[in-house]
Amino acid sequence: MTGNEKGFSLLELVIALLVLGVAATGLFSLNSMSAVGNNRSQERITATALAVEKLEKLKEESFANLVAGSFSDPAVDAAGSSEDGSHTRYERSWTATPTTIGTTPAMTLTVTVGWPGGDTVTISTQRVNPSLVTSLGVSAFPTVSTRGWRQVQ
Repeated sequence: MTGNEKGFSLLELVIALLVLGVAATGLFSLNSMSAVGNNRSQERITATALAVEKLEKLKEESFANLVAGSFSDPAVDAAGSSEDGSHTRYERSWTATPTTIGTTPAMTLTVTVGWPGGDTVTISTQRVNPSLVTSLGVSAFPTVSTRGWRQVQ
């Protein structure tokens, strides 16, 4: 090119397209990683919901009917956890372990939900026989503190 001509040379155009291609590849890669992250988050949310659901059912169970041991459900299917509408199979298991809170007998309930890929969600709670709470009073439970409260309207 001489000094008077305006425009781009073929070499400048190729370099600009190369830089643009590298930037576009990075954006496409970022989009792909974001989709994978969203899918993992959805799996974890579903697993947490399944764990909470089972824990709530165990809490609703009569304390006398809670049996110590390890148990599991058949594989649980959850639809819609992937873009193609396929199902993810979740394995849900739980344990009921006798324990004490202070000197009061209690049961530790632990629910674990796993899914393909090796990830798991585990939640647990402790449950005391309600008849003991009413007969012994709150002072029998050293981990429980009480305060007065008022209803705000």
